[in-house]
Amino acid sequence: MSLQQGKTASSLQTDVTRLSTGLRINSAADDPSGLAISQALQSRVNGIDQGTQSVQDATNALAVADGALATIESLLQRIRTLVVAANSDLESASDVSDDQTEITALVQQIDEVTQNTQFNGKTLLDGSLSSNTPKGPQLLFAVNDGTSSGDTLISTALGYTAQLGDENDGFSDPEQFVQQLSVDSYDATTGTLSVGGTIESTDPNFGPSQPFTFNVAVGTNYPTTAPFPPTYGSTPIFGQNDQNGHQVLAFNIATLNAGDVGATSIVLNINAQTKATGSNAQVNDGSAEGTNVYIDIPAVTAQNLGVNEIALSSTDPLINEAAEYRVDYGLNQLNSYRAQIGAQIVALQGDESSQQNAAVQLQSSESSIADLDVGQAVTQFTLDQIRSSIQTAVLSKLYSAAPNVLALVQGNLASNNNSSTTG
Repeated sequence: MSLQQGKTASSLQTDVTRLSTGLRINSAADDPSGLAISQALQSRVNGIDQGTQSVQDATNALAVADGALATIESLLQRIRTLVVAANSDLESASDVSDDQTEITALVQQIDEVTQNTQFNGKTLLDGSLSSNTPKGPQLLFAVNDGTSSGDTLISTALGYTAQLGDENDGFSDPEQFVQQLSVDSYDATTGTLSVGGTIESTDPNFGPSQPFTFNVAVGTNYPTTAPFPPTYGSTPIFGQNDQNGHQVLAFNIATLNAGDVGATSIVLNINAQTKATGSNAQVNDGSAEGTNVYIDIPAVTAQNLGVNEIALSSTDPLINEAAEYRVDYGLNQLNSYRAQIGAQIVALQGDESSQQNAAVQLQSSESSIADLDVGQAVTQFTLDQIRSSIQTAVLSKLYSAAPNVLALVQGNLASNNNSSTTG
């Protein structure tokens, strides 16, 4: 009975430990294999929980970036409003000057937003968290459709060189230029089209506005003065120089026909984009080793938006029209950036939801192994308590009856001894 009471006491201690912790396995001795499995599952749950937190941080960083882009968009909208206002004959030179002053301040504010937008000490909009390759210098073709073929007056794939000022170093300069082309007339007798154009720049090194004309035979894409039909798409046929003799633009045109009379096209330069050194940021979502998600926040500066050197003119509507096209380009770029960031936020939210579901399922599996069945444990605890009470009572009665048994035994022994003596 005493041995059974010891076993019951040990069982009661185990019951109390389990009920106090809520766990079935409190030591390796409770269930060696179960402990190994539950700890492996718990390790994965912990990793996923931390990965989910990291994904939430990445989502928050993207949200901060998007908020900054919304601010930049409002600045661009204001710049566009001022450009449109300046592109009016009713604006005085003083009005245009005031518009330019405000535009300059707004452009500076765009770069300040870029420099000051941070998350946990990391600058978000300077390109240090992006693997995107910055765009090189571009020619932007703004189309005014005089006829159905107006959008093909200049081939966007073939206009490709521009140099400004005295540096003779390609598109990298911040100065702006704009060229307008138009198909002015058709001479049925000679079968030629007259094409006129003007090229201008806000760079004082460029010089004054430069008009030009050339003739193109119907059904061709080269001037009638060319000694032979050039290979279309290989080298530029047309080019203009600044006042110092440096080429500022070289381009090709599409094949022209009589129906193209009235078509116009404007081409302007967009400077090369820049970005800080760095690449997209990786975040381990915790599902397994090396399972990373990535965020990519592009570099958003006034230069990358094409508005860093917006210039207005009180006398030249073509300069102002080009400024409007530049701002529209910037707004389109910004909307594209915001769409990229929004898509990443949606993807991260989906990953976060998936990881949370996985964590719940793994935690459920771990709980089924390690957690205590409280109802069963309470029943066992009650049973052990009853057993302990019974065993204690039995032993108590045995201990209380022991003197009587001893006296009885001693009396019997004494009687036996007296009988032996008498005999």
